[in-house]
Amino acid sequence: MAAKNIELNADETLSHVSKIAETMAEAAVPGPVPPPSAPTSPIDVALNAVVTAVAEKAAESSKAIAARGLEHNAESLHAVGVMQAQEEENAARITEIHSEVPGAGLTET
Repeated sequence: MAAKNIELNADETLSHVSKIAETMAEAAVPGPVPPPSAPTSPIDVALNAVVTAVAEKAAESSKAIAARGLEHNAESLHAVGVMQAQEEENAARITEIHSEVPGAGLTET
């Protein structure tokens, strides 16, 4: 028996995963971009081009962050599920070995 049991704390892990997903969802909301103004001068035309480019980039970045957040969340949920299944399999195997081998009792340290 190992000197220390290592167990998956699925609830705590999933809580962290959920918080990260929430943060990424919040980060995916594009910030305010000022609307274009009436092009009354050449500088206004240039500023409107910048405003348009910033708005497009903000929208693209938001979509990318949202997609990445969903992907990471799904992968994390899957990983926790896999670890839980492995932990259950390991516990079952230890119990099986314990019942098969005389004198192989579990001991407390």
